[in-house]
Amino acid sequence: MIAAADILNARLLIVDDQEDNVILLQQLLSETGYISIASTMNPHEVCALHRKNQYDLILLDLQMPGICRSSRIRSYLFLRCSAQTVKGSVVDAILT
Repeated sequence: MIAAADILNARLLIVDDQEDNVILLQQLLSETGYISIASTMNPHEVCALHRKNQYDLILLDLQMPGICRSSRIRSYLFLRCSAQTVKGSVVDAILT
């Protein structure tokens, strides 16, 4: 079983074009105990950020400008994250 500390150490990325939403999510997650929280307001940065940081969870606003038209980003994230889900990882624990 995965310890709560391992879940709270998960690398999170918030993607939203509304700064207030980003700030609110960062605050809520931080107050909950998450320590590795990143954010971007530019959906076109997501792929490069994920390649660099290998996030465990990406909170993605699918209605933000640029994301609906960019099925490449959505496809990349779903395929890439699925391929990297390893048995026993934080992502695996959340999905099961």
